[in-house]
Amino acid sequence: MRPAPGGSASSSSAPGAPARLVVGALHRAAGAQRWCEKVTVTLANTGDRAATAGTITFGTHVIGLPGADWATVRSTRAAPVPVPGGGSAKATWKVCVEA
Repeated sequence: MRPAPGGSASSSSAPGAPARLVVGALHRAAGAQRWCEKVTVTLANTGDRAATAGTITFGTHVIGLPGADWATVRSTRAAPVPVPGGGSAKATWKVCVEA
């Protein structure tokens, strides 16, 4: 972020700033099914207004035996909304890749 002329950079939003969800902490755990994980994500709203809609997209890399990245499988889920302005939300999703 660049400071405004005569001002300083700040991480705070201007009053009435629109909702902006930022990905925070991420935790992965083994799922009950093969090729699945439980992924917990914390989303922070850096705006002043509530986030009332949104999606989160996961990109799962499929790695082969020699360590080559064979493919990236994308899956999209609904975000845990509403998230109040300046607040955060935490949710867990089951993310799977077919065998």
